[in-house]
Amino acid sequence: MNKKLFCVLFLLVVNACAQTVRYVSYNIGYDSNTGVNVTGINTGPWATIDYTQDGSNGLSSGYTNIYIDEGAYLEKITVDTYSGGGSVNYWFTYIGAPEKWGNTGAVIIDGGASRDYGFIVGKGSCAFFNLEVTGQYSASISAGISFNASPGRVERCVIHNGTGKIPTGIWLTNVWGSNIVCNNLIYNINATVAGGYAQGIWLNNYVGRCENNTIYNITQNSPQAGRGDGGVKIYYASAYSPLVLYVRNNIITNCEIDGQILINSNSGTEIDAFFTEGFEMDNNNYFKDGQTNVGSYDKSNQHGVTSYTTLANWQAALPVVVDRNSTDIDPKFVDKNLNWKLLGNSPSINTGIDTSVYVEDIDGIPRPKDNRWDKGAYEHDQVH
Repeated sequence: MNKKLFCVLFLLVVNACAQTVRYVSYNIGYDSNTGVNVTGINTGPWATIDYTQDGSNGLSSGYTNIYIDEGAYLEKITVDTYSGGGSVNYWFTYIGAPEKWGNTGAVIIDGGASRDYGFIVGKGSCAFFNLEVTGQYSASISAGISFNASPGRVERCVIHNGTGKIPTGIWLTNVWGSNIVCNNLIYNINATVAGGYAQGIWLNNYVGRCENNTIYNITQNSPQAGRGDGGVKIYYASAYSPLVLYVRNNIITNCEIDGQILINSNSGTEIDAFFTEGFEMDNNNYFKDGQTNVGSYDKSNQHGVTSYTTLANWQAALPVVVDRNSTDIDPKFVDKNLNWKLLGNSPSINTGIDTSVYVEDIDGIPRPKDNRWDKGAYEHDQVH
């Protein structure tokens, strides 16, 4: 079956089976409620997102949409505590929807610089929409959203200001099926502990899509070249082949050390096979002020990095099928430190690859706005 068609059919089946709805509100909720209504005594919303994974609340299995009110949730949400038979039963969709309460604010999962993960998913399937995750920190590994189960979906989320030794925006490891990471904004992920490294998106033996994300400023405080930094990091191990992976339409800018894109493997020869097993990487825009260190292509081991200072050199080092239509020019953000929407003269407008798997950008603007898709998380809305 066509992979795109399979992905769409899978999501349609999931949505058709969604029968349970629960509500969470930082402002008016109580975990002693039943969570079945937006407001109300006893039947009103729960107060904490992690309570949705408490087996005592009746959500032991099944397809559940969880609507979350605006507010800053000081939590670590562990999605692996519920029980049930068969992975097909595990579909929890976390949807930031403050408008259900008549509000217009953001749903913020705030690590407070003291929690290692925002969401950590280790069982079944889960999807995340319209959430902001910030402030994760750990002296070892931290991430805004981490998957070790599949299929999963992260869409229209904002993840930023993660610190620690190995901070990551979105981390997916050994996940299979129709995984989708698209239309997300990830910025200011900074390794602040000596010997560490950072990634915007880390795809570790990952199958699925990584498309239309905007990634900015992935850095180290104490640089150690060759430690695995990257706007997008792709790691391949032969034990998990074959991999079907699409990395397209992303804008990856001002990422330090190992560059805007990093591909590596657990041996020197297997990465060549990786490029022939359904891997499609193209129509991305890599850019760094000063244009140094576009990316890395590692053919020896995880930390034996070879860097390329121009896109042309990067393309010459890779198989013909990879990155031939990608660019290395300034994407022209409205404000590269505050607003990553595209200016009207951005070269990222109308230069992406069309896809039918998702049809809105991070703000809910339909894609494509004009004749072709724009690169990055934001479809140009003609305002700027």
